[in-house]
Amino acid sequence: MKRIALTIASFALASVAFASLPSGKFGKPSTEELEMKVCPLDSTAEAMYLSEYSKVYYTFTTQGMKRVIENEVRIKVFKEAGKSRGDFALPYPDEMNDRKTFLSGISATSYNLENGKVVKSKLESKDIYYNKPSEGVCEMKFSVPNVKEGTVFEYKYTLTTDFVEHLDVYHFQMSIPVAYSRLDLEIPEMFEFKPNLIGRHKVDVTTGFGRIAIAGTSNGPNNSPQFLPTKKLSYEAHDVPAMKNEGNVWNISDYKTHVSFTLEKFSPPFGKVITFSVGWDDIFDNLKKSKLGENWKLSNPFKADMASLQLDKCATNCEKVAKIFQFVSTKVKWNRHIGRDTENVANDIKKGEGNNACINFIVMSMMRDAGIEPTPVLVRERTHGRIIINPSPDSFNSFVVEFSETDGSKHFIDGSSQYGYIDAFNPVLSTDCAHELDHNETIDLTRITKSGETNYMEATVGTDGIIRGSIKSKLQGFNACLWNLSLANASDINDIITGEENSNEIKLTAHKFNDPHEFAPTAIISLDFEKECLSDGDKIYFNPLVIPDEKNNPFTKDERLYPIEMSYPKSNSLTVRITIPNDYEIEEMPKPTKVVLACAPNNYCQLRVNKEDENSILVSYRINLPDIFFDTDQYNDLKEFWAQIIKLNDSVIVLHKK
Repeated sequence: MKRIALTIASFALASVAFASLPSGKFGKPSTEELEMKVCPLDSTAEAMYLSEYSKVYYTFTTQGMKRVIENEVRIKVFKEAGKSRGDFALPYPDEMNDRKTFLSGISATSYNLENGKVVKSKLESKDIYYNKPSEGVCEMKFSVPNVKEGTVFEYKYTLTTDFVEHLDVYHFQMSIPVAYSRLDLEIPEMFEFKPNLIGRHKVDVTTGFGRIAIAGTSNGPNNSPQFLPTKKLSYEAHDVPAMKNEGNVWNISDYKTHVSFTLEKFSPPFGKVITFSVGWDDIFDNLKKSKLGENWKLSNPFKADMASLQLDKCATNCEKVAKIFQFVSTKVKWNRHIGRDTENVANDIKKGEGNNACINFIVMSMMRDAGIEPTPVLVRERTHGRIIINPSPDSFNSFVVEFSETDGSKHFIDGSSQYGYIDAFNPVLSTDCAHELDHNETIDLTRITKSGETNYMEATVGTDGIIRGSIKSKLQGFNACLWNLSLANASDINDIITGEENSNEIKLTAHKFNDPHEFAPTAIISLDFEKECLSDGDKIYFNPLVIPDEKNNPFTKDERLYPIEMSYPKSNSLTVRITIPNDYEIEEMPKPTKVVLACAPNNYCQLRVNKEDENSILVSYRINLPDIFFDTDQYNDLKEFWAQIIKLNDSVIVLHKK
């Protein structure tokens, strides 16, 4: 797993030395903080965290055990855009099974330097609002008063909860710089949490031991309370740069400096020790016993229809699965939602639509009746982040279905394949760290199919400086799936046409698009078009590709802080046959060129332009991009590679009049 090794290695905690910062205290900002005009960590920052402090501990009262979180935050505003940092919202769990969460000690104050004096503005209790944005979730909101450019503001609150078995993720890195961040925890030793510290910035960790009193207990003649042993953990970070999304990353939080906690064991003073799922084998066992596991073994709801599919006439398992999937697609449409389960399959069938999990359950049940054993493969949407450290039952939020062909090869299908095909589904599920049920191995779903485009174009250059031509494109794999999704999502086909015209600087005179709902391995697009050339007296200038494959370099910044993640491997080709006017001849055309990515030579782009006869030019273009992950030390090579690709796509043929 080279990618994981690269990623983990890149998490080596290296700090950056910034200018020393003024230090104030909660309730007493320093003059230097109030007078600060520019963030010393990042001159472009709209605001910065002066300090963020969180203290987590447990209490034992006559009402039982509680987890307490005390948070104090101080922020400096530098620009108008930073004012919105004063709008604060805190989601917290609603009451559930008599377990409650309480907020207390809420306060917020802004400090502004006006005419040499510090003006304080305090939040009033009437300006604190509570609501329930979704089921099971409450929210507290307020806006710190009088926040403007130059303001230092602060807020604090205490959250006390009965949900003692959970520790929140703590982020040392934010979307704006953080001068100082600290997390202190004191946890009863009966809870065994495994901390997972991830990120590229240095975090100092210290440990220790302590004890907490149990209210309402006594021990000995002095009537002193009984105590429980605790473990102390402290995390401290200084001068943490802002987390900026540089693009080409599925989930930037994968690289954000943070610490999370996995509960591995609970050992109460009296009672049975409980060990929680800490490995994939444990997770698999628990899932198979859950409602999800029951749905994986769903009885075929369309058993009576199996004979009509005539699966016995299919030569391969892929043919059988294709027929099954097409049949299910007529009964349950994919509702564009990704999930790991559904409330009721029968109700979804009645409605005629469901999420990908619902469709997968039905397809699996029919595959079993057809003599094909399906296997769930657990995935996490790539936009939700990768599973890098410790797995848990919440590590995945969906699954795809694996099956074997008669020759032993493995194939995959998903409910979102209604716009794709076998081995081609919504790319958000094509993670490189999927997990097959009952096998503690990682599966790379990014490489299960060939993706790309094969294009053939015929074009004629007119003496009026207009190129008229037609192009036929065959898309396969994830390319076809994404195209079908865009077609299906379009409210008006004219939006697709306008998009093609604007992005390619052409005028479409005719078009033919495939049916996005057709279950097929490829998508076919046919276009007739016109495109203006650049004319200058007796000369005509035009791009040999006519419609360039790549138009913009996604890598133009001088440096890269985080790895680059492409969507999937792909290979595109374009063949163009160009007819030029009889009274013109070729003055200049590009030489055969191939550009190669230095750090990964199997990634390349090449262009060949050949004169077939006096009036005909044959152009051959190919771009091959099999690698999808690049670490920061490969960025300069990637940047130069893409600059050369764009240069190749900007090639010019020059004609002059005879």
